[in-house]
Amino acid sequence: MPKVALTANEVEHARQHASTVALVWVSGIALDETGPEPLAGGGTPLVLDPWNIEAGELRPVAFEYELPGG
Repeated sequence: MPKVALTANEVEHARQHASTVALVWVSGIALDETGPEPLAGGGTPLVLDPWNIEAGELRPVAFEYELPGG
C-alpha cells in the first residue's frame, strides 16, 4: 500500500473533520515533456471518502529542530 507524507496540520484536520474529509491518491501519472511545457495525464486514483485517518497506520517520521539562540 502506498505511503503518504502528511503535515501535523493535515493530521489534525483529518481527525477533527473525519466524516467530511477525503484522501485521493493518484498513481501511474504519465508525464509528457516533449512540448514547450510538461503535460501530465492518465493515472489511477485510489479514493478514501470519507477518510478515517485512524483506520491506517500513522507514524511520526520527521522532526523540526530550532537552532539555539534562533
